[in-house]
Amino acid sequence: MAMPRVVLLALMAAFAVPGVFGRDLWPEDAAAFGHMWTMAHGTAADWLFPSVGNLATPQDGPFPFWLGAAAIRALGPWLGDVAASRVSALAWFALAALALWAATRRLAAGEAAQPITPAFSREAETSDYARLIADIAALLFVGTLGILVTLHVTSGDTVSMAIVATALYGLSIAPQHRIAAAALAGACAGALALSRGPVLAAGLLAGCAAALWLCAGDAHGRRRLTPVVVCIVCALAVTAAWPVAAWWVAPGSAQRFASAWMDTFESTHGPLTSGDGVWLLRNASWYVWPLWPLAAWAVYAWRHRLHAPHVAVAVAVLAGLLLALALASPLDESKFVLTIPPLVVLAAFAFPTLRRPLAQWFDWFAIAACTLFLAFVWAYFLAWVSGTPHAMAASVLRLVVGFAPSGGTLPLVFGLAITGLWVGLIVWRIRRHPPMLWQGALLWTAGIVSLWLTTVALFLPATDYNRSYRRLATQIGRRVPASECVIASGVSPSLQAVLAFYGNIRFAADAERGCSMALQPQFRRSGAAPLPSASDDGSWELVWEGRRRVRPDETWRLWRRRA
Repeated sequence: MAMPRVVLLALMAAFAVPGVFGRDLWPEDAAAFGHMWTMAHGTAADWLFPSVGNLATPQDGPFPFWLGAAAIRALGPWLGDVAASRVSALAWFALAALALWAATRRLAAGEAAQPITPAFSREAETSDYARLIADIAALLFVGTLGILVTLHVTSGDTVSMAIVATALYGLSIAPQHRIAAAALAGACAGALALSRGPVLAAGLLAGCAAALWLCAGDAHGRRRLTPVVVCIVCALAVTAAWPVAAWWVAPGSAQRFASAWMDTFESTHGPLTSGDGVWLLRNASWYVWPLWPLAAWAVYAWRHRLHAPHVAVAVAVLAGLLLALALASPLDESKFVLTIPPLVVLAAFAFPTLRRPLAQWFDWFAIAACTLFLAFVWAYFLAWVSGTPHAMAASVLRLVVGFAPSGGTLPLVFGLAITGLWVGLIVWRIRRHPPMLWQGALLWTAGIVSLWLTTVALFLPATDYNRSYRRLATQIGRRVPASECVIASGVSPSLQAVLAFYGNIRFAADAERGCSMALQPQFRRSGAAPLPSASDDGSWELVWEGRRRVRPDETWRLWRRRA
């Protein structure tokens, strides 16, 4: 029995939209928004040389920000610039999900991908089986723990996942359309180079080339090699389009940007270190849960058909990306997120091979884990509003000093309704014992979506209060003359974007060291960055000092040069 299409679409919409709108910029998505905003309100050169205001960011490629900048230009007057940029994030999420669904469906329709113990006896039902596996892939994508926050902030991570997912779709059509598949996969590798640099793009390109070679079937010689060559040529062509356009538009700026990019590249890439190993041990197992155990089981279960496209494509792409990650120290979530699309495809093909005890274990694990986490969310919310138990209430109050829950009854009713739907789904599973192949993936994803929706309903205003810098930016902006530039001494690009947008502050470019004002944050752990040398202009005098109530360990100071 196929999953009702409305259920799948409703789950994906319920996951994607809540938490994206109705909040301020947070540091997690402010840097990406800063790039988009600068492009949308800047010149043609700003679309080629990524920057946040006047701060060049040579570590970033321009591709992830183009759609957001276009959305700001087109929708900003009606929705506001922040909301318009988030529309682009939803578009990238939709592309990633659709590409994964379509890629899995094409791969599952192959003859070698049919169940080892066939559950579909008639040829006409092959399409039903393919759609079933594709639906499971879409559910697993939404239910991956590591992307809960990633997909709800404006960042390049969603763009990277969409690129890899589109490459997988291109490879999925390779058995029927070799050249088109190679061109699309190569273009995706080039797009990743314009987003994350050459190392990760080379990993994707290597994986795509290997997959095309493996999917060539009985072809030999030139027929087997041609798709690989087309893939590489398309990747190089897309990659070269950026520097060629940059040198054409602004040769001087392109040379300076390229020099800064080389310096940044050398300091941000290298072989894995012991610190990366610690990061992997702490984060990898939960970040791609439940994908990695299912993917491992799929490789084992299909071990006699590893050459088949539905296994070979995902394994080749995953291997290429993992090889690139081994040379991309330091590791972080924004790089590791690239492995999610091929893991989703592999994990989906685990379900036709799960024995009944394993499938039932997955069902009950999903029910137990999601119910437990949902109970924790409600327990902390009730402790927050009631003050009991004191320890739980205090742990929340420390994060939202000065904020009181005042959202009325609507969020509470919404949270109760979502929890009630989750309980109803559990009752359905217990009473009906449904035999559908997708029930385990549905239970897990529905639990994650219920957890997300309840958390957003109960805690989004408090989280926004904790993460927002709007009030601080306004306080600083009132003390900076409109025509004055400000030197950012130790202020990260993401915070520069927040403060510039909400405070209407113009931060200095590297060449504008003669500005008469400077902003200096001081953090308890790292201290304060030194102020620029005053040289012949005298020393600095303190104009203003403030902090956010939720971060007493963080002090901000605004300085002015003495005449």
